[in-house]
Amino acid sequence: MCEGPPIGEETRPAYIIPRGNIMVVGGTYLLGDTNMEITRDEIKKIGNDARTLLPSLNIDYSNTWVGLRPSREAGIRTDIVRRQNVKGEDLPIFNNFGHGGSGWTTFVGASKATVDSITEYFNLSTEWRSKM
Repeated sequence: MCEGPPIGEETRPAYIIPRGNIMVVGGTYLLGDTNMEITRDEIKKIGNDARTLLPSLNIDYSNTWVGLRPSREAGIRTDIVRRQNVKGEDLPIFNNFGHGGSGWTTFVGASKATVDSITEYFNLSTEWRSKM
């Protein structure tokens, strides 16, 4: 039995991702935390959650790292901001950020929304999309 809320909830994510001959395990949700060093408690929590998902997993703790995932309370931002450059010309800025820990899940849809914004802004043909 897990201590605290069940794993996989928004405030207690857990994942195991195969990458070649290694498995990446992780999952923390620390709102506002910008610490680039992982704590012993976080390592223990991630290891316990990974073994809950896959009990046979043999974890090597020799390579630990932190990956910050900036998020926004308002959610993902995929809009256009118009600014003027030094010559006074319209300069579009196409936003695509704020994915938080859901970047792997939402990047395709967010990227398509950004491509739609670019296509519409520049009045481009949409024929090439059938190749995506």
